[in-house]
Amino acid sequence: MKTNKKYKVLLFCVLMVLFTFGYTFKTSALVSLPGRICIDIPQSGQTVNSQGITIAGWALNSSGVKEVDIFVDGIYVAKTATNILRPDVNKAFPGYPNGDKSGYSYTIGFDVLQLGNRNVTVRAVGNDGTVTDQSVKVNYSGKSIKTTVDEPVQDSTLNGDVIVRGWAISSSGIKVVNILVDDKKIGQAIIGQPRPDVNAVFPQYTGSEKSGFSYTIKNTSIVAGNRKITVEAVSNDGLIDRKNVSVISKNTGFKYSIDTPTGDARISKSDVQLTGWALQNAGVKQINVLIDGKQIGQTTTNIIRPDVDAAFPGYSNGAVSGFSYNIDSNYLNEGNVNLTLLVTDSIGNTDVISKVLNVKESRICIDTPKNGTSYDKRNVTIAGWSLHNAGVKEVKVIIDNKTYNAKIGQTRTDVNNVYPGYIDGAKSGFTFTIDSNLLQNGRKDIIVKSVSKDGTVIQASVPILVTNTVISKGQLFIDDPINNLTSNDSDVTVRGWAIHTYGIDKIEVLVNDRVVATTTTSVARPDVAAAFKEYSELVNIDNSGYSLKLSKNLISEGSNDIVVRAVAYNGAIVSASKKITMIKPVARLAIDSPTNNSNVLGQNILVGGWALNSSGIQKVEVYLNGALLGNATLGISRPDVNAVYPGYPAGNSSGYQMTIPSTSLARGSNIIEVKAYGNDWDCVVNTVRVYNGFSKTIVLDPGHNYGGDYGAAYTLNGIYYSETQLNMDFSVKLKAILEAKGYKVILTREASERSTLSLYDSLKARVNAANSINADLFISLHHNASIASSASGVDVFYSSWRPNIDTSGLVDIGDDTFDTTPSLPAKNSKVIAQKIVDAMAATGYLNRGITDSNLYVTRNTNMTSVLVELGFISNPAEAAKCANPLEQNKKAVAIANAVDAFLKTN
Repeated sequence: MKTNKKYKVLLFCVLMVLFTFGYTFKTSALVSLPGRICIDIPQSGQTVNSQGITIAGWALNSSGVKEVDIFVDGIYVAKTATNILRPDVNKAFPGYPNGDKSGYSYTIGFDVLQLGNRNVTVRAVGNDGTVTDQSVKVNYSGKSIKTTVDEPVQDSTLNGDVIVRGWAISSSGIKVVNILVDDKKIGQAIIGQPRPDVNAVFPQYTGSEKSGFSYTIKNTSIVAGNRKITVEAVSNDGLIDRKNVSVISKNTGFKYSIDTPTGDARISKSDVQLTGWALQNAGVKQINVLIDGKQIGQTTTNIIRPDVDAAFPGYSNGAVSGFSYNIDSNYLNEGNVNLTLLVTDSIGNTDVISKVLNVKESRICIDTPKNGTSYDKRNVTIAGWSLHNAGVKEVKVIIDNKTYNAKIGQTRTDVNNVYPGYIDGAKSGFTFTIDSNLLQNGRKDIIVKSVSKDGTVIQASVPILVTNTVISKGQLFIDDPINNLTSNDSDVTVRGWAIHTYGIDKIEVLVNDRVVATTTTSVARPDVAAAFKEYSELVNIDNSGYSLKLSKNLISEGSNDIVVRAVAYNGAIVSASKKITMIKPVARLAIDSPTNNSNVLGQNILVGGWALNSSGIQKVEVYLNGALLGNATLGISRPDVNAVYPGYPAGNSSGYQMTIPSTSLARGSNIIEVKAYGNDWDCVVNTVRVYNGFSKTIVLDPGHNYGGDYGAAYTLNGIYYSETQLNMDFSVKLKAILEAKGYKVILTREASERSTLSLYDSLKARVNAANSINADLFISLHHNASIASSASGVDVFYSSWRPNIDTSGLVDIGDDTFDTTPSLPAKNSKVIAQKIVDAMAATGYLNRGITDSNLYVTRNTNMTSVLVELGFISNPAEAAKCANPLEQNKKAVAIANAVDAFLKTN
């Protein structure tokens, strides 16, 4: 037994020697292959003027390539994408591990590049730690933008107004610098400020010597708490660079506004209506009013202000944030008065609103007529002056219970010299003239009312005596058209008669309040002369008739008001009206270019199409994102349109076109609206959407439905939470944010749908919706649930197994299948899953990480796809957060930013 054991030990030693020799020999053989690396593009000395530099080539190592790193001017940039097929390299240099997948590629973005000569180094690192380098020199002259925020510093604590200061440079110059607080734009910084320090470092950038910017964020725009300030620099060639700074604001969170008195608070000495609104996160309890430091009362609060609630959602008292108070004029002495509002919230915090009121007495004087003046067939001129501290809005003259508007702004330097300091005091005069023949006989008071721009009204009066023997009067009648006439695309005859004791100066015809024709009374009407003999004693009414033909092109399709107005020689007006209905061929408008949902990145847009109207086309207006750009060129030849829709005026030349420069486009989604106006003012509108930027397609899948695929549902603290509905609410918000970034977004179900498909059919339909359009990204949105009410957090699922794409490298673990050699969509799914879960967690949720799972929608889609769990609706606190629109929006912004960052480089 001992001898056998000895032999066994000897045999083991021999085998170990042989094994060690063999292993050493094998290792030596591998080490004998040298490391190799090649940069195919760019070539050394090449000039690159694109938005970045693409580096591509191949690398070999006897131990296998672990990673390939990129350096610019000796500074590490990133790891490249590797394992790119290179059978040519494997053929030239056989024997290396993964030689047929030795390719690499990476695009260095403009954000890390400086203009000028750059040294680019590619370093291949083997699994055994050996390194192989190659470098090329490249002259980078492409697009570039850089931004630095000097103030405020990261994580600083602020109180009050915040100064944002820094610099931004671009190869094409900086167009604008936007300032955002918590992703909401609040204004544009002042740019063009001197920065010689920046110019010394970056002299090659356009305008670097004046690259500074600054902006003051008012304390009302940055409330208490953790806030994110974003500086967004936009270059003249459309590049955008954003820098974020996290700060802690100690502001109380008050927001408020004094609506009246307005402007510079110059007011007349009278009772003043104080109005405005105030917001505070804890709710406004009371508002005390002080004049010159002395409290005079408390405002009425809780006045309905839906406009304020819409502008600043989320405040507890937003919908009833209004206040008002009537300040007694006895508290308002002439001169500067300090108005102070002391705002107190429900937990005792206070803030102060202050305004200086400049107070002056309002004054009015009637210079003419003099008291008791008698008028007999003469013009009556009322003249004088009026002063209001806020300025004169209008002066009205009231005679015989009729109100007339006086002319204001007459020069009165004499008044200004006596009463200096009033707005427009040197032009405080007013005047009005009326023929006394328009007035009834007898004694009457002329009343003059002056209205200020702050609503103050003062008046004066003077008595006069009118002794006219003729009373002014007139009559008018419309014979044709008959009332409620229907015209079938025909001209309309307007005919009738008009008389006045002062004679008819002119006849005006109005269509829908627009004067479209003018004529005179020149048609013989003996019947009218016989019926109104009392007028014949004053004026010749034998030819009191009028008649004209109104072109159909002046009358719109549908119901129209036709008004005939007779103007007498003394300015008096008599009128009558009729209604007619015009039936016309339907107005038409088409936009041929650009096509809807097209991508126009960096391109000028030719807006073109055609427009038809039975009255002819007057103009075609083009709008971009709601703003009028101008009128398109008309008269473009379109015989094809005329052949399809014959009979319209100028059908052969019904085309229009207009060019929108690319610099006018916003990043992402843009709405182009075209309005075609006929000569009858009938208007037809059409719109298209174009994308300036990324136009990749994203499918958002609001999980579950209202039947065989219904989601989780809980009633917590008396509130019902439906996963099916919450999934849709969140998807709608995320869709809007992604579209604003320039992506085409499609929902697998719409908010109005109430689908009841079975579970299998429902899942299959969602997958087919994404696969059928070859989408770039699929995101299924869900809310989690657990029997443990304490369960919380967010997580994301993806699938490495993609049976429609790749069936190699599969392993089964339990009931799940995993792919050890995943496809590119599967790899990208894992990357974006991590980005999304990290982004959500950063908004205040527990990070539960990512999971490779065999979920149906992530397994069977053919593109990058993930399933996102947005939080637990079985947890009372987290359910409330998930249902809160502000929380939904915050989480949607985080996901959208993660998606945007991923799709920019994939």
